[in-house]
Amino acid sequence: MKNISKLYIALLFVGGLGIIIAVYFLFLKECQNKNMFYLNMIATCLVYAIVYLRSFDIFGSVEHAAQSGAGYGLNWYGVWLYAPLALALIVLSIIFEWSFNFCLIGHLVFLFILLVFFFLGFTVKSNVNEVMSNIEARKVGLKEISAQIEMLEIQCKLGNVTSYLDSIGELKENLRFITASDKPVATMLEARLIDKIRLITSQVERNSQTVDVIHEELKECMKIIELRKNQY
Repeated sequence: MKNISKLYIALLFVGGLGIIIAVYFLFLKECQNKNMFYLNMIATCLVYAIVYLRSFDIFGSVEHAAQSGAGYGLNWYGVWLYAPLALALIVLSIIFEWSFNFCLIGHLVFLFILLVFFFLGFTVKSNVNEVMSNIEARKVGLKEISAQIEMLEIQCKLGNVTSYLDSIGELKENLRFITASDKPVATMLEARLIDKIRLITSQVERNSQTVDVIHEELKECMKIIELRKNQY
């Protein structure tokens, strides 16, 4: 289905180009000299191609657009600035019979402006994605802690050990208030907490410790979380 969709988009694109070229040869060939005819036809095809490709999001997937709305906004702003200017130059060059060199320079200037917006959009997108990647990297430890707490809770439920669930719920609740950080102290506390929760899970599974010991270890986990809250 995806390949069929891409083929359909490609056929529409080629069909649109064919219509533009046909219109130029059938109706506009006698309205301008040879150089201007080909320049305007190429410029029109270029405008159509850029607007069409952006409309079908071929310059970037929806997922990337979602990650970097500011960058894609700049790209679109550049397109909607370039397209009217280029089309206006084409129409006016036919009406007033402007020179080839003047129109060529005009199209190159408009195209340069478009490329500047694309470059700015790419730069913004790259910066945003880098920041998002750094944030996600900082969250790795917290996500692992959350996963280990979930595993501990599941193990308690499987073993019908409900006396620990309130303490586990307190751990989960307080974990929500921890800010992601890549400081060495924060990383150390996260690793220590992960190891402690894994140990408790193993103890619950094997029933190798008393209830009081497990409760004390859960309290220690809570102390680690409180210490981790102070690391930003």
